[in-house]
Amino acid sequence: MFSLDRINSDGVGIEASLLARLVDEKLLSLCQHCPSYTKIHPRRGEQGNSYRAKDMFDISSILKADHQTRARMLSNEEIEHLRLLMGDIDLTAGDLAALAGDISNHGDEYATEYDMMNRDLVLTEERIAFTTAKKDVLDTLQAVCDKL
Repeated sequence: MFSLDRINSDGVGIEASLLARLVDEKLLSLCQHCPSYTKIHPRRGEQGNSYRAKDMFDISSILKADHQTRARMLSNEEIEHLRLLMGDIDLTAGDLAALAGDISNHGDEYATEYDMMNRDLVLTEERIAFTTAKKDVLDTLQAVCDKL
């Protein structure tokens, strides 16, 4: 299911995925890579050595660029879309709540990967501190879990 926004730029129409839906996908990716998910669902979880810190940066960047994204994510339509996405990959609200716990309990590991990504891949003027990204992700997870 695709939901596109039509953006007009200099008379040219561009279709782009809603930012709220991008954040949903980033949250689900983070969840599928978190330690508790891969432990509970070893055949479904994304095995590997990445915590997907880049997804934390992307979520924080989107929320920083568009302050209405989180509110749009919490609309009934977007929550229903998130439920559909979660159903497609057998992910539960409990799995999302466990992600929040993992980010807190494995903060050093997330921070190490995040800081390396931030240093190596992000322009200096666009960097976002791990503490800011962590807060953005945890606040978003809490708001989404409250609505689910």
